Amino acid sequence: MRRSQVIGMALLSGAAGIVIGVGLLLWPVSENGVTGNALRPDYTAGIWFAYAPLAEPRPPGEMQAEIRQAPHDFISNRRGQSAMAVVAGLLAGGLALGLVADAQRRATEADPGAAFFDFLTRLGA
Repeated sequence: MRRSQVIGMALLSGAAGIVIGVGLLLWPVSENGVTGNALRPDYTAGIWFAYAPLAEPRPPGEMQAEIRQAPHDFISNRRGQSAMAVVAGLLAGGLALGLVADAQRRATEADPGAAFFDFLTRLGA
């Protein structure tokens, strides 16, 4: 695989990661108790919880089965997924820029040994 293909794939991956991250933020949310999107959620007023003490201790597995995800937890998860996608896109874009810079450096520097020798002769002159 040629270097230009790797650079193109890294740039495409970076752009795709950023687009996916922004898309996750703007994608409509349709969970119980929340509407809108992850940027501007609208929590409905129909959600309420009543406090009721437990009559007797219950096994942890039974209590875990009754745990429900709250609307703000869903929004937090969506924001976290979006942030990870954007960071992955930025890292892929940074990789592409690093590869481009390395290719430019190699193209301008035909013989690294000669360039180093020229540097040393300038220091000594």
